[in-house]
Amino acid sequence: MLQGSEDLIPMAWSGEREQAFPAPWFDYASTQMPISMIDALRWCEFIVSTQPVYRSAIERVVSYFITEIDVSGTDDAGKKKYKELLENTLGIYSHLKAIGIDFLTYGNSFISIIEPMRKYFSCGNENCGFEAPATVVLENNEFRAQWRNGVVSAQCPNCNRRTNWHSITRKNLSGDNIQIKRWPPYEILIEWCPVTDKTRIIWRVPGYFRRQVMRGDPFVISNVPDELLQAALHNQDVRFYPSEILHLKEPCLAGHYVRGWGVSRVLTHFRQAWLLAVYHRHNEAIAMDYIMPLRIISPETKGSVIGDPLLMGDMGKLSSDLEFMIHARRSDPTRWAIFPFPVRYQFVGGEGSQMAPVNLIEHTRNDMLESIGIPVELYRANLSLNSAPIAVRLFETCWSHLVFMFNRFLQWTVDRIAKLYGWDPVSVKLIRPSISDDINRQMARLQLMLSGIVSRSTALKPMGVDFEEEVRRRMDEERILAEQTAEAQKEIEQESAMQQLLANVVGMGDMSQMAAGMPGGAMPAGAPGGAPGGAPPPVPPSPEAVAMAQIGVSGSQFSPADIEGMATTLAQQIYTQPLGQRISSLRRLRMQSPVVHAVVKEKIRQMDAAGEQQGREAMRASAAQGGMMPR
Repeated sequence: MLQGSEDLIPMAWSGEREQAFPAPWFDYASTQMPISMIDALRWCEFIVSTQPVYRSAIERVVSYFITEIDVSGTDDAGKKKYKELLENTLGIYSHLKAIGIDFLTYGNSFISIIEPMRKYFSCGNENCGFEAPATVVLENNEFRAQWRNGVVSAQCPNCNRRTNWHSITRKNLSGDNIQIKRWPPYEILIEWCPVTDKTRIIWRVPGYFRRQVMRGDPFVISNVPDELLQAALHNQDVRFYPSEILHLKEPCLAGHYVRGWGVSRVLTHFRQAWLLAVYHRHNEAIAMDYIMPLRIISPETKGSVIGDPLLMGDMGKLSSDLEFMIHARRSDPTRWAIFPFPVRYQFVGGEGSQMAPVNLIEHTRNDMLESIGIPVELYRANLSLNSAPIAVRLFETCWSHLVFMFNRFLQWTVDRIAKLYGWDPVSVKLIRPSISDDINRQMARLQLMLSGIVSRSTALKPMGVDFEEEVRRRMDEERILAEQTAEAQKEIEQESAMQQLLANVVGMGDMSQMAAGMPGGAMPAGAPGGAPGGAPPPVPPSPEAVAMAQIGVSGSQFSPADIEGMATTLAQQIYTQPLGQRISSLRRLRMQSPVVHAVVKEKIRQMDAAGEQQGREAMRASAAQGGMMPR
């Protein structure tokens, strides 16, 4: 219970003595309510840490409102710079979740930005001036450093003198040295003005930190500012400047005397958490004593003296025989057991499933979730499509203060970063959570965009679409498509020109042969150069086209002689082509028949070699006729 409200504890009895009934508010949970702020913080932490349903519920609430960060007030380069630092360097999303859980657990969250720094030690000799990083001085045996009462004495490797070294702290703005510090609320003391409600935050230096400083921990001394080290050495507390720490707190009733602290809503659900813990405790007792039944084996009684094994037999031998039967059954499940009398086998206990308060636990859990402000269907992710918009809208309205708290922390953080790095000040906030049932709102934005009332960026951004990035991607796609189309068109034109050239060459050769075989060398009617008015004869296919057609029809079912003949024909035709057309023809041939392609390629290589040899011999003959010999 909060300090200052002890007089609100109900009495054990109320009303007149003749109508004495227990006060309904005086239950077992009320006797365990905390009476100080430190106890309240400990209890809230314990409940959240030990109640998985409560912890999972507040994590889902916090995670729901952590969305993408929107930076405004600067150009695109500035936005990318801020988002790069926030998202990748600081890992701001994980900090948002941790701060939200602290806020909902303790009702308070204390955050600071630890400025990046690098500490050095310089030699105390005025004529030396040697300095080295603090970690090197304290951890390297060459310096033989000692820490006494906040002073470092070391052996200087430059002047070879042992003096007291001076501490030097420099800012280090490079890399990911900037840190976000969340202070434990147990180590915080708040000075509060009851009139203006202003507060001053004080860090009560804990004992474990004092001990680390007193024994001279090198890692702590190298990374902690000198002001905090001196406070720990002199057993003093540290008061923060108002701009150096951010205090986020849950609001409480004006009548609660909390001295500047926030009151966690976990205390509001203390009774539900207490009752749920009681049910779990009883469940544990039931599980330990009432789940497995007791199995009993005993002789069957007959109700008469004659023939009753309990009266006529040796009970000691009977018990040993039954035990032997049980052990033998465990070692050999197929073993048979023989007794001269009937045996009774019965269960005792095992009523755990009937005794477990499953319905009570479920009712209390649902009651606690609803008291937190989370719809049970939303927590279990089984909301129906019809009720989802209303339930989610009420849920977002109930937790709107959490979004304001996140935005306040983000704005405070970027203001500190802008001051530290000298960047332009910007405005930053979380984008409003958007869910799939906001279809009508999205359609309205798209209609406004098509009408020209809102921009494309405004309409597409809530849908997770960056208009500028999509424009760049679309331009890249169009450029790639244009390049591929132009390349394909170029290949088609080259292939068509090659086929037309081959057809003309083959047609001219055939016409010359036909003219030579006719009397007088006359051209047939209709041929080029023949009698006018005749139709042009059909152009016969080239040997290359015929060979290609045969390969495409017959596939690879050729004899070696057929392959040799086709390869010779194709090599002679392709050899006469220009280099670009020759490469295209060989590429098409390889796609149709790799075997024929290999033979043709080898024959073309032989033709090239023969042509080179003939050229060299012609040069030698020409040189011999002219009286010169080639070198």
